[in-house]
Amino acid sequence: MTDDTESSDGVITKSSSKPVALTIDGLRRLIADRDFTVFNVIDHSGVAERAGVQMPDSKLVMFGKPTVGAAVMLAAPPAALDIPLKVLVWENRNGAVSVSYNSPGFLAKRHHLEGELREPFDAVESIVGTTSCMTCAVPERATALGDRAPGHPPLRIGWERAPS
Repeated sequence: MTDDTESSDGVITKSSSKPVALTIDGLRRLIADRDFTVFNVIDHSGVAERAGVQMPDSKLVMFGKPTVGAAVMLAAPPAALDIPLKVLVWENRNGAVSVSYNSPGFLAKRHHLEGELREPFDAVESIVGTTSCMTCAVPERATALGDRAPGHPPLRIGWERAPS
């Protein structure tokens, strides 16, 4: 990942050298390797397409650790607005792929969390910041997320449940 930029509203965006589906595959592997659970992947562009609106590929990965998230929500109930953790993988109109997430510092400040209670937010940055998630070996084929590779249809559902 490169081009680390943080907006004034606490969103960090990094570039990915891989297509959206392959970037998500890499993120899924890192998420699983760190014992997090992927709860959902929301296909924003697929939902828009079904509504008659064309937009570049955009998917939101939602993940977390239920026991850790519950502890955060017990300490700060409004933190449930930001849990599960979220990473947006999106393509701009020129085909460049980016990964965006909320700044851990921004979220910790927003919910007045410190120490161990801040750790889940820090984990997002660590996962996205691990460059191997963008360069790991992934078969060049359509993924479970419905990559739009030639010969493979796009995902036609609004979201996907993580495999049990």
